[in-house]
Amino acid sequence: NEDPRIRNITSRKICSSLILQQLLYYNFFYSWCWIFTWAVWLFYLYWQGLKYKDDDVVRMVLMAFWLLAEPVRLAAGWYGNLQENLPWLLLFVILTIAPIHATIWYIYIAGFDNMAWNKALQISQIILMEAEVLFGIVAVWRMYRLQKEQYYLFEFAMGQRRAALQHTHTTSSYHKPS
Repeated sequence: NEDPRIRNITSRKICSSLILQQLLYYNFFYSWCWIFTWAVWLFYLYWQGLKYKDDDVVRMVLMAFWLLAEPVRLAAGWYGNLQENLPWLLLFVILTIAPIHATIWYIYIAGFDNMAWNKALQISQIILMEAEVLFGIVAVWRMYRLQKEQYYLFEFAMGQRRAALQHTHTTSSYHKPS
């Protein structure tokens, strides 16, 4: 007698994105190589005696933000995607758009060093970040849509069960022996 739609609750669709997970996996290694390369290059250019003398304060601030945001961003992406946790995945997309994009695009546009390895490093990082933003937004949208559907199916099933229990309770009270 049960509604066939109730059975759909247990056949839950997987929301996590395999492509996004692969991008996050490879970005873990690439990002740390990227920051290490930039740190070595900047120290090579601006280290004088016992002091670091770089006149580009914006670059240093953005690099500091990147160092703080990147581990949190990657962890939020991994956790949000694998655990199908929408708030964490949304945090990943926001952190990818705000401090990470600002750092990468500033270093590319400022172009203080027009060497080929610099441009190749920046372009590959930009492509990786843009792909992560794109697939992150797609994963957020898909996860939101599927979890909303799952929520309404669950609410429907709970309403059906409450109605069945209430019906059982009211019919059993009429048949009490005197």
